[in-house]
Amino acid sequence: LQTLDLRGCAELQSLRLDCPALTSINADFCSKLGGQGMRGGVANACAVVDLRLSACRLVNTGALCSFGRLSELRRLDLSYTDVCSLQPLFDGCEQLTALNVACCAALDPDSLLQVLPACGGRLPHLAELDASYLKMPEAGAAGLLSAGPPALQRLALNGVRSVTDAAFSGVTGVTDAA
Repeated sequence: LQTLDLRGCAELQSLRLDCPALTSINADFCSKLGGQGMRGGVANACAVVDLRLSACRLVNTGALCSFGRLSELRRLDLSYTDVCSLQPLFDGCEQLTALNVACCAALDPDSLLQVLPACGGRLPHLAELDASYLKMPEAGAAGLLSAGPPALQRLALNGVRSVTDAAFSGVTGVTDAA
């Protein structure tokens, strides 16, 4: 089994998998799936490249700790989850190229800003970032626009109130601001 699509399995509470060839898991809208239910399954799926957990309301920062063994992970969708810190990703998923944290109301803006070179440059391979509808200081939005990760090609800041004309004053190198 290489691809597992579980979208909308609202009663799913646990992912206990032993699928070493699994490269893609889509568990969007599995509203009862959370940290405890993911620990065993995600830890045993070391080859996962694409993990989608949008609207899994029980996924929080604690759940991200189980992602440490996902060294092959490239695409991660955490939109509409209760993640408040990205630190566990920085510690084990350095190869991420696409990260979606849109509408993560609990996400600490300082955690997101650690992807900026000036703030540590965590996730240096990040090419796509969706930070839409997040609360962040104007300096944070400006930093993402002007000095984002070196590989950044696509940045979505839809609905970010701190994006103003001033935030665009130093924009260089960003090829698509959505």
